[in-house]
Amino acid sequence: MRMRMHHIGYIVSDLDAAVKQFEKFMSFAAEGGPVHDPVQDAAIVFGTLTGGQQVELIKPASENSTVYQFLKKGGGLHHLCFEVDDIEKIAEACAETGAVMVMKPVEAAAMGKRRVCFVYSRETGLIEFVEKAAECI
Repeated sequence: MRMRMHHIGYIVSDLDAAVKQFEKFMSFAAEGGPVHDPVQDAAIVFGTLTGGQQVELIKPASENSTVYQFLKKGGGLHHLCFEVDDIEKIAEACAETGAVMVMKPVEAAAMGKRRVCFVYSRETGLIEFVEKAAECI
């Protein structure tokens, strides 16, 4: 199955401070203001590094956020995300390897309503998959 790296996700306590630090140390260029993700109950800012790699900065919006406990443990590097052609097929393939489906495919507000899912295994850590954007004709 074809996949490509889409982004690297970081959990942060302060989006403004994180954006400034990423700008200073990694030539990060934010791509707009925060987007609220109701599924994760978090504010998200996407940006790009000079080499073209996308980075996702995620700040929990409340203690009910799916990433709040990770932030309480210090935050930081959280997941790698890969874009795939068929999110259902990759979710099934991961389940067959014994990986745990942390979040079944759902629409993601910060990804233009493309579906995402999260999978965890000890060998890979937390991996997010995002379905490929529809081709424009």
